[in-house]
Amino acid sequence: MKLRKFVLLGTVCLLATAIAADDKGKPVVVDSGSFGIMVKGSRVATETFRVEQRGTSSVVVSELRTEDASKATQTAELEMAANGGLKRYTWKETKPGDATILVEPQDEQFLSLRWSEGGTAAPKNTTMALTPATSIVDDNFFSQMQVLVWKYMAMGCRPTPDGQNECVWIPRKLPTLNPHQQEPMLINIEYGQQQRFKLKGVEHSYKIFRLKGESTEWTLYFSDDNKLVRVLIPAEHAEVVRD
Repeated sequence: MKLRKFVLLGTVCLLATAIAADDKGKPVVVDSGSFGIMVKGSRVATETFRVEQRGTSSVVVSELRTEDASKATQTAELEMAANGGLKRYTWKETKPGDATILVEPQDEQFLSLRWSEGGTAAPKNTTMALTPATSIVDDNFFSQMQVLVWKYMAMGCRPTPDGQNECVWIPRKLPTLNPHQQEPMLINIEYGQQQRFKLKGVEHSYKIFRLKGESTEWTLYFSDDNKLVRVLIPAEHAEVVRD
């Protein structure tokens, strides 16, 4: 399916150098907001996020907080190069425990993963045969899933002579890594169709992308300005909605 006169939000600044920080060096905010994570209709957690362009790097900063009494809190920072390649990923649990994960390219063929569970235990290290083109999709950080689909969108789009974009989205398999599971996985992504439904009482048309891993499927809904607004995960009876 061809989509003409289509301007990609985020993919240009994430995967090219067309957008840079302003003259004062301040980051440009590409997207920000929060996702409510619901299981069986009850809100169980909230992810607050911000996507920034910092010079030639793009950074996704996220905080995940549970809605139960523990108020467990995790933070994540994903830094990517202008071509979308991984530069650095840092995850921290700040409450109730004290744990960290760090993923960095070792070279063009391998990623280094380092994790610590706090206390006096020595950090553990492992090397994975994955290139920096691998996308990080960690547990319950849906802003990272949005970036994965932005990459997919950009792969199928090219500029036309009249200055517009022409997009042909075919099914693709993209390499990903879940740092918590230390599990590389190819995620199959395909564009579905436009679908109208009501979100927060307002009916609108959304683009649908279907993602499939080895054991899980996700249906993602994007607005006209290419922001993720909804995720359905039938196997987990879960729904994620932008606040």
